[in-house]
Amino acid sequence: MSDRAQSALFYSVAIGSVVALFSVTTYWGEANLKAAHNIAGTYRVTEGDCLQAGVFYLEQSGKYLTASVLPANATSEQTIAARKRPMLSATWAGQLEVYGGTTINFSGSVPQEMLPCIPSSEVQMEIVLVDDRLEGTLAFPKAHSLTHPLQVTAHRETDAPQKTAH
Repeated sequence: MSDRAQSALFYSVAIGSVVALFSVTTYWGEANLKAAHNIAGTYRVTEGDCLQAGVFYLEQSGKYLTASVLPANATSEQTIAARKRPMLSATWAGQLEVYGGTTINFSGSVPQEMLPCIPSSEVQMEIVLVDDRLEGTLAFPKAHSLTHPLQVTAHRETDAPQKTAH
């Protein structure tokens, strides 16, 4: 076999192998890797036991979540500051459960005016995302006088279209 034929055979096998490997990897990735569902947005917090009505701003970068909770009468300066420096953070698997939503655990702080009867603004929030609604509890690790967590519910606002994850 000539050098030219050997070279052509070598490069044909090499290129064919790369194409086959790329095809297998692409097929596996499309079948097994999914982007995190987009849950970012603005949610209206309904007033509850010792919890003032407000707004829950949820930002998402893949599986990393940050959030801020502000009173309904927050100024635009407060809103901008809270969105630049989120008060709560969490991570999640990025996949929504088929039944019963998905649980997300946040930790951080909430403005004192949102919780007028709680002496501490440090919170642990466990929420379940069900459709376009957040439901869960606020616990206060440093507020020893409060023995039970507060219930929280927030509904997603639909004013602006949300980005979809691909």
